[in-house]
Amino acid sequence: MGEFIHRSRRLYYEIRGEGRPLLFLHGLGNDHRQGLDTIDAAEGRCLIVMDEQGHGRSDFCPEEMSFDSLGEDALALMDHLGWEKFWLAGISMGAGAALNAALRCPRRIEGLALIRPAWIDGPMEEPVRQLFTLLAACLPRENGRELFRQEEAVSAFAAGWPRAVASLEGLFDDAVNVRTSEKFAVMPVCQPFEDLSALSGLTMPVLAAGCPGDPIHPWEYARWYADHIPGARLACLTPKSADPAAYHRELNAALSMLQGERAVCGFENF
Repeated sequence: MGEFIHRSRRLYYEIRGEGRPLLFLHGLGNDHRQGLDTIDAAEGRCLIVMDEQGHGRSDFCPEEMSFDSLGEDALALMDHLGWEKFWLAGISMGAGAALNAALRCPRRIEGLALIRPAWIDGPMEEPVRQLFTLLAACLPRENGRELFRQEEAVSAFAAGWPRAVASLEGLFDDAVNVRTSEKFAVMPVCQPFEDLSALSGLTMPVLAAGCPGDPIHPWEYARWYADHIPGARLACLTPKSADPAAYHRELNAALSMLQGERAVCGFENF
């Protein structure tokens, strides 16, 4: 475990194992532990996880938070650790940050995994963005969880997607999310990259993985990336909410295949 300073921000990270470096970037409202829970230890793999801005033990400045700054932070961490080339994976917001970093320095990225992306070539869709705006407003308030549930837009969304809303309600249990609630209003209106044509320049192995039935991380987004990044491989995973063990097993099999290890799983475009 350690800390480093980038652009006056203190950022926390941890390292597990030895071998080929794989940097994992967590999703909005999570922290470095998501990577430790998501990625299996593997022989010859060095897993690096970090708390991105406004998460875990890392500093937060809402005026500076964007996909550009998250992508820069990821590259700065690997500079700090002395790794010129590395594998890069991210989930949800972390997928956008990983893509941003890969577009900045594609020569450094040996392989890229975009897991359950929640952004494509623009901000989040309006209904989901509205949920996060309400979340940002309710998190720091007394009885914020109850106020969030009472919002008409939240109730309407929960009628069709109860598990998605339940996952957002879980964010109220993390004191860091309460303290840094502004990030939930900032990030949904950001976009990971500006130039769609730049995706065609990604020549490293790329995995786009998603799950059906997830309104915050639409399966169609994973397919969109597979369609727009030449040679990208597409993985349809069992929804985590339906079978966490199968989701975990299939995702790690996909990452192993991306890294050239032997694994057995069913994928499109493999």
